[in-house]
Amino acid sequence: MAYKLCAETKALGLYNKMQLAVSKYYPKGKIPANLQQSPLINQAQLQSEYMTLIKKKDMEYNSQAKSLIKDSMRISLKELGQIHYNYGYLPEANQSWIKSLDLSVTNEDIF
Repeated sequence: MAYKLCAETKALGLYNKMQLAVSKYYPKGKIPANLQQSPLINQAQLQSEYMTLIKKKDMEYNSQAKSLIKDSMRISLKELGQIHYNYGYLPEANQSWIKSLDLSVTNEDIF
């Protein structure tokens, strides 16, 4: 069931963590059928989509950092955090959101 949920939400980070937990708990060849890897998720394709989005947003952020446009940098970091969150990479999402808070100038900028 959890694999199906990860596949539907494209939560690649959570999917990978779940695979790691299952492989640690069950010896090889003894994994129950309901915990087998899901054919619904194409891990390579999702990883490629995720990396493409991250690279594009990083390039956008770097160009704004060179121009020293703080408000745009803050917005880009919030969007980058949202991308991480959507794909299930929660620690990376937190880091991006914290960086965006560091760039906040007024109280209205804070989430």
